[in-house]
Amino acid sequence: MANPRLSIIIVNYNVKEFLEQSLQAIQKASLHLTVEVIVVDNHSVDGSQEMVRTKFPWVRLIANPDNRGFAVANNQGISSSSGDYVLLLNPDTLVQEDTFTVLVEYLDAHPEIGLAGCKILNPDGTLQLACRRSFPTLKTALPKILGLSSLFPHNRLFARYNLTYLDPDEITDVDAVSGSFMFARREAIDQVGMLDESFFMYGEDLDWCYRFKQQGWGVQYVPLTKIIHYKGESSKLAPFDSYITFYRAMNLFVKKHFSRRWLFVFDLFIRLGILIRGTVGFLGALLKQFAPQILDSLIILTGFLVAILIKFGSLDYVIDYSFLPLIYAGIWIGALNFTGSYRLREYSISKAMSGLVLGFVVISALTLFFNQFAYSRAVLLMAFLYNGFLLTGWRVFYRSRHGTPLGKPVRKRRALIVGAGKEGQRILKRLTNQLSHGYEIVGFVNEGHEQRINESILGSGSELPELVRVHRITDVIFTSDVYRNTEILSMVDQLKDHQVELKIVPQSLEFILGKATVEDITEIPLVDLNFPLSRRGHRITKRLVDFLIALLLIPFVVPVCFSVAALKKWTLTGRTIPDESGESFEYKRFTVNGIPARGCGLSPALFAVLRGKMSLVGIPLNTGTEPPVRRLFKPGITSLWEVESGDSGEIDTYNQFYMQHHSLGFDIQILLRYLFGSKNTPERFQL
Repeated sequence: MANPRLSIIIVNYNVKEFLEQSLQAIQKASLHLTVEVIVVDNHSVDGSQEMVRTKFPWVRLIANPDNRGFAVANNQGISSSSGDYVLLLNPDTLVQEDTFTVLVEYLDAHPEIGLAGCKILNPDGTLQLACRRSFPTLKTALPKILGLSSLFPHNRLFARYNLTYLDPDEITDVDAVSGSFMFARREAIDQVGMLDESFFMYGEDLDWCYRFKQQGWGVQYVPLTKIIHYKGESSKLAPFDSYITFYRAMNLFVKKHFSRRWLFVFDLFIRLGILIRGTVGFLGALLKQFAPQILDSLIILTGFLVAILIKFGSLDYVIDYSFLPLIYAGIWIGALNFTGSYRLREYSISKAMSGLVLGFVVISALTLFFNQFAYSRAVLLMAFLYNGFLLTGWRVFYRSRHGTPLGKPVRKRRALIVGAGKEGQRILKRLTNQLSHGYEIVGFVNEGHEQRINESILGSGSELPELVRVHRITDVIFTSDVYRNTEILSMVDQLKDHQVELKIVPQSLEFILGKATVEDITEIPLVDLNFPLSRRGHRITKRLVDFLIALLLIPFVVPVCFSVAALKKWTLTGRTIPDESGESFEYKRFTVNGIPARGCGLSPALFAVLRGKMSLVGIPLNTGTEPPVRRLFKPGITSLWEVESGDSGEIDTYNQFYMQHHSLGFDIQILLRYLFGSKNTPERFQL
């Protein structure tokens, strides 16, 4: 069989959808030519290799065991190709039906041309400037770095790097064409050599074009046909900073081809340009990432100004005590962050309220015990009400604009299920049947995935960190019927540096153990993997918060509640129960006909909280089943079980969950649910 006229080399790295689209377009454009297509995959973990094998069996696939870079992978493809012409094509491109025939005919008619590029468009139809370039000498690179080429795109002096002063539809001799589409003559490649593997990514295309011209071959921009390039899709997923990589590539190019006397000057300006560009990009990303915190800070500070103006009729006091609103704002933002108000951009109303209450408690404690923080309790209370209205208000508005129910994530939570056995399939079915909870199941992690017959299994356990990064995973859900605990813990350890929620599904049980909150998903409460309440620091913090809140509430709540009890003729009843250490103690509460009164009914128990015998949130005060002699933690005025379940058979499960996943934010959420949630039936609290 005669050699193909054209060999197309595509280097792929985790852009399966783009690669599939590109191969479909290539198939249509190859009807009138003998074409061979070689895909070199740099260890993608998004199912690219399986997609090529299954949907495009006519494509030759070279599967690398690791990411070897653009130059090395392209050289692998070139070495195994045999066409008269070689096209290096990015996977995130879309060719026209006539692209290959036009370029083959053009190079057949112009034997002096060794390398050509076509017109390349951005997805919005604009010209992609990299499709025709000059070499980065100081004269061409400096205006580009300083932004002069963008200010004066039609000026020959300033726009020499991207040649924007030229007609984009005019065939032009150029220094270099884009590495996303490089149409080379085999004869020229044999003379010039393949890509320089010193370049990992960026710069190898410039270097190749430079060597073509050194050997006397023409390099031309040929806009007789065009393609679309979805620029940067692979580099978005590359495990290195593109600014640094670009700088190193340009530095290597100049060092290799230009006089050393220019290297220092070029290096200086390149570094300066990268610093400016990187700083602007970093600040922009920082502003975008912390926009909710910035907005909340402005609201909190404005709240203090409004409260001061209402209280004193003037802002003169701000000058004398300017540090206090800043400290209070910092405490509130810290509390909001502590309760998870900014996690995963959920914009949760309950978490925002939890943070506000926690911040209010901390600030109130400071004003109570430290005179230098005692600015004005009236101002603090007004600021709290103001913040409560606006901080929750903008979240409600934002969620309504996005059509997201309260309590659900604004953005979908992208989840991986580790284990594709029966448990994994069961959890998949449960989660996908409850779309309102915001889960998007990206796929499974399972061993032996090279034998799979579908695309739902994305990789193995050893590839989990890469899968999390590439697929932008927010939640990893472990099942326990495929992997042993030692294997799960090993994978958890691999993910310690990733911003991802880790959850586990105990085999055959109807709940997912997660972190800090409980969500019902078709009878599955979402709950996590550590035991914070067993740690001394968490227990001390919990005790301190219990003490402070009880100390603040008793002077205000107890007189009111005792008055209510007297009017309603409630009975003050004592009850003896074991404390955390197993020793018995008595606490008081109000009852009505032997049934504990709700709300104010447990106000006398605040004194037991103050003494350290009870907690605001703890073990349920339930006598349906007597607790063990030694408790996991203190009995509480309310409990997770009380606000979430009510089934006596589930008490141990909820107690264990609460101990494993305690946080102050979680306590506040439970208290708010207890105070403002649905009323529980009296039978649950019978003596």
